[in-house]
Amino acid sequence: MNIEARLSKVASWVELELDKILPTPDGEEANLYRAMRYATLGGGKRLRPFLLIQTGNLFGVSDARLIEPAIALELVHCYSLIHDDLPCMDDDDYRRGKPTVHRAFDEATAVLAGDALLTLAFEILARRDEEIDPRTQMRLVTELAKAAGANGMVGGQMVDIIGGENLRDPNILERMQQLKTGALFRFAVLGASLIGKASDLDVESLTLFASKLGLAFQIADDIADVTKKQSQIGGNNKISSREEIGNFASLFGIEEAKKRKEALIQDCKFLLDRFEGRGSTLSESLDYLVK
Repeated sequence: MNIEARLSKVASWVELELDKILPTPDGEEANLYRAMRYATLGGGKRLRPFLLIQTGNLFGVSDARLIEPAIALELVHCYSLIHDDLPCMDDDDYRRGKPTVHRAFDEATAVLAGDALLTLAFEILARRDEEIDPRTQMRLVTELAKAAGANGMVGGQMVDIIGGENLRDPNILERMQQLKTGALFRFAVLGASLIGKASDLDVESLTLFASKLGLAFQIADDIADVTKKQSQIGGNNKISSREEIGNFASLFGIEEAKKRKEALIQDCKFLLDRFEGRGSTLSESLDYLVK
């Protein structure tokens, strides 16, 4: 099975499981449930669950044992998108080709839907699993909380909000993206490694791999964003000063950003070499994931 087919299979499976887990609209809370489902179903490539499942496979863990942590991770990601789009944050009108949750419903419902998805993620992760050691399960809950909280995505969003001209500093920009984007990538590999009882050295290598992959992913996204904006203004290379801030491609230029992205991908492949043939699927997927 090629990478695109594998990714599609995982995405379809995650979609099916999310549909089962999310509450069916009913009762006085029906509009909240509709918003949760609207934000979560019918879109997204499910890259983070894919990364978690593929990492678990490195250590012989079956897909079935990995699906609930993968679902919990995706719910946290979907919650973050709802809140990122809010008027008090990025104030976006569209997400995945359709109106954002606060536009399709209202701002208060969007806030509550995000809150509900986040707490549902931890409910799922904390369910008793007879095949996972309780100490490992507690560690999974702890690590996902760290990835989502002040030392992860939420902290990264704060850096973004107050960044301003500071985000022209490559070190601050990279730190912001390692928190906003990289934190959930790192949980994907760390969570799967914990379930697979990986060695400390394997965990260290995979955590570094995830950090580099998250950064490459963000640079690729920034390149696509700047390229799109340039095409919309007739090929003029000048982007407004506001749009330059917080974007690797604007900061370094598209060609330099591409070089940095490729160097990160090569670093990722090198880190996977220690797993020999077991890391082939992850290695082969890198170019596709950041395309």
